[in-house]
Amino acid sequence: HKAESIQRELRVLLRGRTVPLQVTLSMLSDENQVEIGKVYEGPITKILDFGALVNLLPGKDGLLHISQIAHERVEKVTDYLSEGQIVKVKVLETDEKGRIKLSMKALIDRPAQNPDQA
Repeated sequence: HKAESIQRELRVLLRGRTVPLQVTLSMLSDENQVEIGKVYEGPITKILDFGALVNLLPGKDGLLHISQIAHERVEKVTDYLSEGQIVKVKVLETDEKGRIKLSMKALIDRPAQNPDQA
């Protein structure tokens, strides 16, 4: 288990010094967890046919599906995004496998459907 191995490593590093170990562990585990509903800013690490991977935290990428890029229909991801581009995304959900679903369009107001507006 990851937490146990961190605990063992910390014990060796600390060599008997008194430090609240649980506090240190909870800080370590929360640091690398994304929160549902929270907005993150990060670079696009990979463009895929069906979306893009966005780096949220060190070692944590989420999937920005093509349907979540814009309110209008997106034919090609590369028409909107490029590798290395910094984007703002909202975390929609995470699944039991730790995959993270992201949205850009959740942060954009839906365009008015009124044809009179120019």
